[in-house]
Amino acid sequence: MNQVSVLLTFISFVLSLSCNGQMAKKESMGNQYIIEDYLKKWKSNKRYTMKVLEAMPETHYNFKPTDGMKAFKSQANHMANWLNNHIKKVGHPGLTKVDATSKETLIASFNTIFDELLTYIETIDPNTLGETSRMWYGQSTKSRTCPMREYGH
Repeated sequence: MNQVSVLLTFISFVLSLSCNGQMAKKESMGNQYIIEDYLKKWKSNKRYTMKVLEAMPETHYNFKPTDGMKAFKSQANHMANWLNNHIKKVGHPGLTKVDATSKETLIASFNTIFDELLTYIETIDPNTLGETSRMWYGQSTKSRTCPMREYGH
């Protein structure tokens, strides 16, 4: 075997050990790793969304790219409503409503919404993630229905 073949064989072997180790860890954790993945994702989503909301000047919160499209603050409100509708399907009573009267109140609302979402994710029993709920697109599992899985549509 030449050196490249040996190197590729070694890399393949190391990767397979790494993947097997990760799978064994996930199996020993049950579904808890899903909750941990969701928390990591939603903490990142919060940071990103807050940066976008803060970066937009308040004078542009009513900006519409073209007629027929939502204004910036309307789109933000739409995102919050989407999160709220999905989390209700898995047992949450409902997130704080968005106050879009100003940039400051909109940002404060989103900060509260994300904190509520993260707190709720921490309380979910990982063994219930396979339970089903009815969505507009049909029957779905709790893990797929939660806004934890996707952001937006």
